[in-house]
Amino acid sequence: MTHKLLSRSSKFVAVLGGVALTALAVPFSSVRALELSDGTTAFEHNPLIASSSQRSIGMRERYRFTITVPEDAGESLKTISFRPVAGASEMLFYSNSAVVEVGGEEVAAEIASNETDGLTLLEVALTEAAAPGSLVTVELEGPRITRGGPSMIGVFASADAENPAPYFMGCMWTLPAN
Repeated sequence: MTHKLLSRSSKFVAVLGGVALTALAVPFSSVRALELSDGTTAFEHNPLIASSSQRSIGMRERYRFTITVPEDAGESLKTISFRPVAGASEMLFYSNSAVVEVGGEEVAAEIASNETDGLTLLEVALTEAAAPGSLVTVELEGPRITRGGPSMIGVFASADAENPAPYFMGCMWTLPAN
């Protein structure tokens, strides 16, 4: 059986066993807005999660998120928020163990933990916003998860603006240690 993937701009054609399957790719970053009707400010082109990982170190879990701020974002990235998705197991982070890098250099950030709707929200506010074209990495630690089901962490980005509109970049599944 032959498997091929042909890319033609935003249209993808997969050929499986001689049968062509076609799908259109709609990127999340295609949303464009600066000032929304409710007075909030958003990115022209949204930041994206470039990678995420989870690993166990002793009795702790380490989570690493790398975010790309596009050259044409229109705004700098100021805040990254992490929230367990409702219905998932509660996710705990140690707010005093966060490491934040912009372009490979460690930077200062204010870390705040709030509880909203019974779920813990962790906000990482960069002291100096990450300019468009930057690569931002946030590494968080939490207790090792040994029981319960998987958790899903929602990741949000907010622009460096007076009244930013948080943008949902995606989720990361976390699994209990064996």
